[in-house]
Amino acid sequence: MLKKSICVYFTIFAALVSVSALAAETGKFYVSSSLGNDSNSGSISSPLKTFAKIPRESAEIYLKRGDVFPEPLHNIKNCLIDAYGEGPKPIICGFKHLKNKDAWERLGEGIWRLDLSKSENFDGYNSPEESRKAIFNNIGAIHDAATNTLHGHKVKKMSEMKSDWDFFQSETFSSKDVSMETFRYIYVKLPHSPSLNADLNFIPYQIGIQNAKNCKIQNIAVRGFGRHGITGLVNSTVENVDIDAIGGSVQIGYKRWVRLGNGIEFWVSDGASGNNSTVKNCTISRTYDCGATIQGIGKKLPNPKSIKFLNNKFYHCRQAFEHFLTSEIPADYIDCEFSGNIAFEMGNNEFSSPEPRDMNLLSYETTSKSIKISGNIFYGGGIYFGVAWSNNISNNTCYVFEDNFLASSYQPQKIPPIPSDDIEAYRRRFNDSTSKIVVIKRGEREIRDKLKFNVELCKKPSQNDAK
Repeated sequence: MLKKSICVYFTIFAALVSVSALAAETGKFYVSSSLGNDSNSGSISSPLKTFAKIPRESAEIYLKRGDVFPEPLHNIKNCLIDAYGEGPKPIICGFKHLKNKDAWERLGEGIWRLDLSKSENFDGYNSPEESRKAIFNNIGAIHDAATNTLHGHKVKKMSEMKSDWDFFQSETFSSKDVSMETFRYIYVKLPHSPSLNADLNFIPYQIGIQNAKNCKIQNIAVRGFGRHGITGLVNSTVENVDIDAIGGSVQIGYKRWVRLGNGIEFWVSDGASGNNSTVKNCTISRTYDCGATIQGIGKKLPNPKSIKFLNNKFYHCRQAFEHFLTSEIPADYIDCEFSGNIAFEMGNNEFSSPEPRDMNLLSYETTSKSIKISGNIFYGGGIYFGVAWSNNISNNTCYVFEDNFLASSYQPQKIPPIPSDDIEAYRRRFNDSTSKIVVIKRGEREIRDKLKFNVELCKKPSQNDAK
């Protein structure tokens, strides 16, 4: 009997080893947060549960549709990231979910406090690596899963909490001053408990997908990260990816208290850039800052080459596209473009921090650069904010609300949308004779309906938010 049991055990063990070896041989690994186990082989019939055991180089990684993965994905090389199965796109999700609705402490009239360090009150993404624990709870926004609404007005001082859902954490932003106590608590202004009739997630200080070299990322979603959605791409393609609820955290280590958060960022630095990368057919929504950007600061920046944003949709970001290269030795864009995209109501991003630079296009260039901006549709919001701008802007269609400026800058230069001579002023300033500019009233439905904007995209509760 013992001999038979041993034989059965080794037969099962051999089978498991065989399956595992097959997954390794094919280079295909499947991950399911609902059905997987990290002791599994990673085959489609025996998927892994988390990203902990997947290879980060030269692999095809498939995430199960309908699943939520409460963790970021960083440092991948020569990989394919894709979906498998049926249902909605799998979500790489940063939401820290409050499961104990009674965890709020009432401090006084209209002020509520929550201790973010009590891990037993939370699930979702709630276990950052040890080196990031002090800054992890630097919250970018509060998300209500019951209505899929963002409460994103974070203030610098507690005294600045004036309206319902305003929230505060700390005035600290210096790296050397941050401790485990800095972002331990979050304070919210409300006449009642924030969890009343709400299902709350908190957006922590993290990046969804970071550092991908020679990769293709497609058919997935990235949600709920307080720094950026995707950054650090090199020689990579991002296609049919949804990015939502990004940014709002305080930027640690910056020279002043300031918030950050871009959908997809190409950061150009000394000796490195995101060359030969394309973002296409993606949907990017509700970002604290811009939906897409190429930017960099340094003494001698390399020229970013062949970075393209093509045929994407942007909903309710601060800006659709931002570009700047700040370098002691001038740098310029080579074969880079923002073309064929649709942008809907930039500035209306649910972070409640309106600024003059809330426009479709933003630049901090001091001299005009050659990046191509063409064939886009901009609906609502001004066209361009900057001192300098692209010298290759053409053939865009711009529907501008009558109370917006066509263009503006930090200097006292503003071009309103009416009358017609102001449109001509825009054309002269930007050397743009081919773009179509239409002034419309707020609330006008005819054009919006004709363009078939999915204006409810960001308002539908998700069927698979992190819990």
